[in-house]
Amino acid sequence: MAESLLRRRGKDLTADDYELIQRLRLAGLLHDVGHYPFSHATQDAIENFCAKLTPFFKHEDVGGKILEYDEDVRRALSDDGINPSDVASVFSRSDPDFKLANLISSDLDADRLDFLPRTSHFTGLPYGAIDLDYMISQLCEDNEQRPCLTFRAVRAADAFLIARLEDYQQVAYHRTVAASEWLLKEVIQALLGLDDNDLDVSEEGIVTAIKDRKWARFTDDDIYARIDRELNSPRKFGDPIAELMARAMLARKTPKMVAEFHRLARPFQPGPGAYDVYVELRKQLTECALQAAADFDIDPRLWKVWHERKALTKIGSRVPAPALSGALDEEKNDDEDQANQMIRLTKPGGESVVITSVRHAMCSILADYNVEIIRVFVLLPPEQVGRRAEIEQRFRERVTHAGLPA
Repeated sequence: MAESLLRRRGKDLTADDYELIQRLRLAGLLHDVGHYPFSHATQDAIENFCAKLTPFFKHEDVGGKILEYDEDVRRALSDDGINPSDVASVFSRSDPDFKLANLISSDLDADRLDFLPRTSHFTGLPYGAIDLDYMISQLCEDNEQRPCLTFRAVRAADAFLIARLEDYQQVAYHRTVAASEWLLKEVIQALLGLDDNDLDVSEEGIVTAIKDRKWARFTDDDIYARIDRELNSPRKFGDPIAELMARAMLARKTPKMVAEFHRLARPFQPGPGAYDVYVELRKQLTECALQAAADFDIDPRLWKVWHERKALTKIGSRVPAPALSGALDEEKNDDEDQANQMIRLTKPGGESVVITSVRHAMCSILADYNVEIIRVFVLLPPEQVGRRAEIEQRFRERVTHAGLPA
């Protein structure tokens, strides 16, 4: 991507250009090196666990510490004349003037262009059929040196964004995936809460583990082993609910969905008499789940009201005009950075526009909508497995819009 974009400048690539390309390649290779075991599931579990204990470390932060303190990684980069901090600054987006960081993190980055075809291949779903080569060939820079696509690629960009949204709904937000991730997060939080837990996920603890070369051994298998050891110990988490969840997770017995609400809707606009269906329905479903927990004698911790509100782009189309032009005050730098990560269209070297403002782009309409999903899951104890249909019927009767798809 970087080479295609730089060649659009119309000059032969220099030694400095190739060094820049190498820096971006390494940032792409290492941008997820800080992911926890089980990726975002463990990151979310740690964030919830650390909410009142210690500052939380996102995987980008961990990746930066790995490049800073892991001797093997530092040596591999330094021996080739690469400054590790130069690589980390790309995926951390710590340099606002380095616009090419969008190739690593944005609505049009190498990660997204890679995972869609790969996910499509391994799941057998069709949503990753994007015009990858053409989009790369149409990369250029606008007059502020932001990575953009030429106007010729508007259809390819449309198809890409829509495919990504479909992928989220059919893979990342699939009911089985969502239920399994909830279960996993709960079990990991139970592990972290054990009195003799030796996983220090504070900044100091993570840095120490990296320096001692122990962080690389914190893997999916390590999590599995810890769960298995706990289940085979006399303590068994010291909590029958955590034990039930852990056994269900290892046996791949996922919680069951007993109600669902799924729609494409315009973002809620506050005002006199305004009614946010998504928020109000979450409240109704939560109240119904608590009542069902009591009526069916199933512990409330075995219920989950899962919800997601997803926009087509990083910040959707409803962005104030100043945010899109970049003329923001100091307090809104985060908004500006988000706006600059949207897909932009331009003539090489010209003024760019976000794709959602192009009237003949489908995204100009679809970006005005969110995908809204709410689901109720329950992990049924063995003695209650036969009552799923009865529980589903309860939600159909008591909650407006709730119920399984026909």
